[in-house]
Amino acid sequence: MRDLPVALSDAFRAIAFDVRDEAQVRAAAHASDQPVDVLVACAGVFRASDSSDELDFAEALDLFSVNALGPLRTVSAFLRRLKRGRRPRLVVLSSILGSMSTVGSSHLAYRTSKAALNKLVQGLAAELKVHSIVVVALEPGWVRTAIGGSRAPLSVGDSVSGIIRTVSALTLRDTGRFLDYQNQDVPW
Repeated sequence: MRDLPVALSDAFRAIAFDVRDEAQVRAAAHASDQPVDVLVACAGVFRASDSSDELDFAEALDLFSVNALGPLRTVSAFLRRLKRGRRPRLVVLSSILGSMSTVGSSHLAYRTSKAALNKLVQGLAAELKVHSIVVVALEPGWVRTAIGGSRAPLSVGDSVSGIIRTVSALTLRDTGRFLDYQNQDVPW
């Protein structure tokens, strides 16, 4: 958190929990009763199952539980607090690999879990607009992390700085969009 602007770092609170475990998610949501202005649902597991003939179905189900249902569990648990936010924004971290315009067979389970997540974001955007909650999917870029690897061009700091700028600029007109960390549209 040292790289965050002072005003943001004072208001920022990271809460870690296993998104597979509904009891942990609910406990995290009930740990405080403070309103939430920005909820970032960041859940991601990546496994290198490359094609349909190599797919481990138990791993694929776990990917769906984390990557698609994990953010839904999180939103469900925190929704009451988000509805009370001053300018509520729900940001769900996704991936360009979940875009229907990105064709490929590598990482099939990961791709389909993120495509399911993107459809979930579209549904949440339609549902929560009546509560003036902005809902977007956000592609953080190819970042040097455990998932992105050392060849990724973006540092964590560059990605996070762009995400903060993008999220800060969101208005209700943006709900239902798929954006990247530079506030550019990503095709669904």
